[in-house]
Amino acid sequence: MTMILSSFPSIFDVLRRYTLERFRQDTLAALVMAVVNLPLGISLAVACGVNPKAGIFSIVVGGFFASLFGGTRFIISGPTTIFLLTIADISNQFGIDGVYVAGLMAGIFLMIGGIVRFHRFIDFVPYSVILGFTAGLSVVIFTTQLKDCLGFIVGVNPTDNPANQIIKHWGYYATHLHKIHWPTLLVSLMTAIPLLISKRMLNKRIPFLVLILIGVSVVTYFSGLNVMTLNKRFGVIDFTWPIFHVPVVSMSQIIALIPYAMTLAFLGGINSLLAVITTYEMTSKPYNSRIELLSQGAANILVALFAGLPISATMSRTSTAIQAQAQTPLTGMMQAVFVLILALHFEKLMNFIPIPCLATIFVVAAYDMGYWKRFFKYCRMPRSESLVLLVTFILTLFSTIAVAILTGIVLAALLFIRRMSEHSYITPEIRQIPGEENELPKEISIYHIDGPFFFGASSRLKAVLDEHRPQKKITILDFDNVPFIDSTGLKILNEFIKDSNKRGVELILTNIDHARELFTSLNLGVDPLKRYLTAPTLADALQLAKERLKVQI
Repeated sequence: MTMILSSFPSIFDVLRRYTLERFRQDTLAALVMAVVNLPLGISLAVACGVNPKAGIFSIVVGGFFASLFGGTRFIISGPTTIFLLTIADISNQFGIDGVYVAGLMAGIFLMIGGIVRFHRFIDFVPYSVILGFTAGLSVVIFTTQLKDCLGFIVGVNPTDNPANQIIKHWGYYATHLHKIHWPTLLVSLMTAIPLLISKRMLNKRIPFLVLILIGVSVVTYFSGLNVMTLNKRFGVIDFTWPIFHVPVVSMSQIIALIPYAMTLAFLGGINSLLAVITTYEMTSKPYNSRIELLSQGAANILVALFAGLPISATMSRTSTAIQAQAQTPLTGMMQAVFVLILALHFEKLMNFIPIPCLATIFVVAAYDMGYWKRFFKYCRMPRSESLVLLVTFILTLFSTIAVAILTGIVLAALLFIRRMSEHSYITPEIRQIPGEENELPKEISIYHIDGPFFFGASSRLKAVLDEHRPQKKITILDFDNVPFIDSTGLKILNEFIKDSNKRGVELILTNIDHARELFTSLNLGVDPLKRYLTAPTLADALQLAKERLKVQI
């Protein structure tokens, strides 16, 4: 237990050196985060088509326990936009209890991922894949939320794939511009203009988002603008303490929800691990990404049992907390408590928050999450990188996020294999050894192999070996510049050895120590039939060849 506690800056480790000054800084940062997270939680719930209370509960329960169990000092967790489409899809097909069950199963998958050390695989997800799916997600969220900014009611089947939804939305926008609801557009502009200006402000500690939300709500209420509000869409919202709730779904629904849960777990895991790494780059404070993954899983299980939406660590909120002088995980825990206090004491005022104001917040957030300058910069990169980026981006629009990410990873892997195979080649019949004054005896030849000897380059390497079959009495195969050999490469090598033995050519293999385990697994290392000899270096192999040549003569 001591080793575990000392391996990451847990809440227990932090409290041993906690001071009054740190408490003051954590408290102020928590207040800032509470007023920032409250409207974001409500906005996300509304965007997903569920009751705003689910967004509040996810911040209160999920945010508290994610910080309590977490493996970093600064991570702030809560509902996030990367879940929006998946949660909306689940809610439309299985109801709100389906969302809770999917979140609970996602939490279990995340904990399993932490146990099997899934956090190590984040290094294998190319940035072009991450950038592609976030940009695609940005387009989808921007498109679907724009209707509430204009006062439109778009007749779209929620179960349609993203491509159909995008086409129908933009088709509706193009043909109904003359039917814009002007009071709704006015509220949207009153939100967007100060929000965009505030993003250029240097003082990030000022909760501009909350001030804008309050200001727009007050102006809308007292001016009598006829726009959609939270109470008009959801009825009177009665915020209460989070209550333990066991979701009720059938076994067939649980099975049908597994792919959605895996999608939530994958997206949440990737997002959390990226947030952890980025936080380390900002603060240079130690972290434990495995513990963070386990904490996200535990928090998602608990939040699902208290009627909240799935959560994830979020980089935007974490960076805000750091800028607000957060010092320890207590910031995340206290901000959850403050959100609950605000929700309980200001619930009546929240009922009058305009839906266009919340939708505009998400439209702006959707644009920001696309990282469009970086996106277009990557489009001009080498073909392999830009191809992975664009394929992931397009599939995010035309298919599901899970399909887009997995396809992007597979495509990136295939292109990498192709590039690696281009660096694998064999130089046959070397006659001069560097550092040797004289040429090799005519009875000896050397085959120098460069690059990985693996399945991606197997057909080309086999063709070279078949074309240049050794005709000398002794042939040396030099593996000095071969970083690794896989089973396919060994199979080709085995066939080459058999063919050489049939023609009476004696083989010497050198520099094979890095692949000796694979050689032995195919009986190539022990070589009971004496089909070839081995030497540690090329010089040793050359000396051995000359000795064998004298014996043959």
